[in-house]
Amino acid sequence: MNKTKKLLCDSFKKLMRTVPFDKISISDITNESNLKRQTFYYHFLDKYELINYIYYYDIFLPMTDNLDNTVASLEVALTLMFIKLQSESYLYKNAFQMNAGYGFKEYLFSIMHSFMITINEGKVSDIEAKIYTHGIVGIIIDWVLGEIDATPQLLASILVKEIKKPS
Repeated sequence: MNKTKKLLCDSFKKLMRTVPFDKISISDITNESNLKRQTFYYHFLDKYELINYIYYYDIFLPMTDNLDNTVASLEVALTLMFIKLQSESYLYKNAFQMNAGYGFKEYLFSIMHSFMITINEGKVSDIEAKIYTHGIVGIIIDWVLGEIDATPQLLASILVKEIKKPS
């Protein structure tokens, strides 16, 4: 991540601590980062692209870096992802509460669906994998919103069992 993009992301995250996603403007982000609006637009089309950039670089890229299609690596990756989501819960809660989980659900669905198919070695059809994956993604979002009380490690362990043996 380059220095300017990191500054814009950090400024956006700081704003998300106290301002609803829908109320944050590009001017707010550039004022917080002491950058010009045109600098923002040089790097991002809008705040939706910015939040997707954060999802990708803060959550999904680190999560998928060391995956090797095994149950053990998936549990470690999920645990690390949940720890990150928990450490910046203000950002993700704000995004989901304001219907701004743009991109997050799609990234998560893609990764979980792929693992459902791979780990079960063809024992589940695509439609079965999609059904289970929607449930798993829903549970993760509920956890982010504080509707499920579980540690990152416990949640990862439970979800990996569901991914491995859908019943």
